[in-house]
Amino acid sequence: MSLDEFRWYPRIIAATCRFYSNCVYVEIGTGRGITIKEIAPACAEVHGVDVRPPSEVDMPDGARYWQMPSDDFFRTYDGSPPHVLFVDGDHSYKQAKRDFENALELLRGAGIVFLHDTWPRDEQDATTEFSGTVWRLADEIAATPALESFTWPAFPGLTAVRRRGEGMGRGHLRES
Repeated sequence: MSLDEFRWYPRIIAATCRFYSNCVYVEIGTGRGITIKEIAPACAEVHGVDVRPPSEVDMPDGARYWQMPSDDFFRTYDGSPPHVLFVDGDHSYKQAKRDFENALELLRGAGIVFLHDTWPRDEQDATTEFSGTVWRLADEIAATPALESFTWPAFPGLTAVRRRGEGMGRGHLRES
């Protein structure tokens, strides 16, 4: 399988962004900018976070790039509260958990956090650079009563999480 076959998840995130009026999107771990460029057209405000130098990241027009570790980003973020936040930075359980907890604090009430790399194909993939140990966090979230989540069971995995009882509600959705 080619790497492109594993890139099904940006369409899901972009479709979710389209449900929000003037969606604010934050991506932790932009890498070279491939995913954020696919999602940005569905958003009104876009922020990308990575430690790579800006010259290595192909950011979409109008997006704000934060070159720093995610912990620093969460301490200094001064944009609008995001509707959708995608965590795809460090693939370790420890850092993904910190990013997730910080994301929940930053997120609008009815927002959604997406976690990447939550469905390894097998135990070997769970220990490689592809998925790391983020899948452990998805299991932990699924057992948390205050949260509701869904994991797409396809490699590399995507888990959508929101606070239980926080529907999108009126005032958040796009007008038809």
